[in-house]
Amino acid sequence: MELGDKLRALREVDGLTQEQAATKYGLSLSSYRKYEADSNEPGASALKGMADAGVDINALLAGHSVREPHTAYGAATPALRLNREALAAILEGLLKVMNDPKQIAEHLATVYEGAYNTGQITEGGIGSGDKADAA
Repeated sequence: MELGDKLRALREVDGLTQEQAATKYGLSLSSYRKYEADSNEPGASALKGMADAGVDINALLAGHSVREPHTAYGAATPALRLNREALAAILEGLLKVMNDPKQIAEHLATVYEGAYNTGQITEGGIGSGDKADAA
């Protein structure tokens, strides 16, 4: 499932219009429509806005359900809960060395998954959130 399809499905599950979803995530309507149409990919600030609204960014970029703790699309297992402090630290580090939104999104998923797999971030969202640990 493409990113735009996931965003559309999440919006429809929430019963939102594109305008309402854009507002919820702190995005312009134009940007949100491009993300849903897969004509553009969200950058770090857009992903942070989605995460702040409860969207599981790891799942959005890499896989399955895109909501925490509720599972969208009838997934059998709950979505990975985000440690937002760790996510912010990872984004902060990536923004220092990258400016391409697609590249940032790909690396964000990779770095976050690595931190999760090494126990720096847990399913319960428990982790130090320390920039030295997360970035």
